Amino acid sequence: MDDVWPKTVEFIAKRNYRIDTIERDSGVISSTDVKNSKGDFLKYADCGHQPCCFPIRNKFDYTVFVKENSTEGTDVTVNIDYSVYWAAANPQFDRGWGECTSRGILKGELLDWIGTRVGIPTADH
Repeated sequence: MDDVWPKTVEFIAKRNYRIDTIERDSGVISSTDVKNSKGDFLKYADCGHQPCCFPIRNKFDYTVFVKENSTEGTDVTVNIDYSVYWAAANPQFDRGWGECTSRGILKGELLDWIGTRVGIPTADH
């Protein structure tokens, strides 16, 4: 935990992701409505296609749990929910916010970042 926690916080800070909650005792780091560049967002999330609309805003919510495991070290669990706002040329046809599917890439980058910096193997993710 002493090695993994600061590396987790460092990863989030280096990405300039806002942190709304950070509680080391409970092992929680989280935030909502985090913005990302369009390129990064499309890399991390699959939002499908709306025939009448185009994505104009994106956001994601994340929660990272870092828990010391008495038998095997430290567990890191990452939950990320992506959303995109679908708009049309005529605002009366806007679809609004829609959920996207995570590609698992951001989660993998975080786990790889931690693993390589603390010298521990990471599980498949």
